[in-house]
Amino acid sequence: MGTFTLDQAFGPYKVGIWDEPPAYRTIIGDFFNLNETGGPNQLSFDSEFDNAYWSKNAGASITANAIAAPDQTLTADRFYSGGAGTSVGLYRAISVDAGESMSIFAKADTCSKLALIDAVAAGAWAQFDLSLGSVNSSSNCTATIEDFGNGWYRITAGVVSATGGFFIIQGLDSFIAGNPWSTGTMTIGTGLYLWHARLWLP
Repeated sequence: MGTFTLDQAFGPYKVGIWDEPPAYRTIIGDFFNLNETGGPNQLSFDSEFDNAYWSKNAGASITANAIAAPDQTLTADRFYSGGAGTSVGLYRAISVDAGESMSIFAKADTCSKLALIDAVAAGAWAQFDLSLGSVNSSSNCTATIEDFGNGWYRITAGVVSATGGFFIIQGLDSFIAGNPWSTGTMTIGTGLYLWHARLWLP
């Protein structure tokens, strides 16, 4: 079990408990449950997208700790396009094997469309609409989107059947037929919020 924290700076005591998996963060008077099962997260710096662990492609930029995350901590980053073009995204070169799942929490800002991708061509991919809370299209995976309130969604490209060498988060102006990586664009200045990327074996 994780550590207890005590904070009395802003009134009533707040006691936090962190335990994973499954992961829980409990605050007196509120309850947040990630509902995470399965194997451990294979990604490091899962909410620190400004870290060099995450490569930035085609002008992808990060403002760290921009807004409150789903668990109410100020740890969600803003991902935005610093240069107009195709293939604007964050990625980690990592093996994504058949049967594994990819997920991330996302919230729309001036961009409301994004994709999770495990290969720059073909592979497994899924495109999501954060304004509608829906899956637009997918291939070689089971794509799902879960509403966590306040505009936050957990998007998942689950149980991939096509192996890849990347965990890619791509922002999109519009949806693309097929894998969007090579042709999908993201207008300069537009962005969305991200938190807690995960790669695991269910």
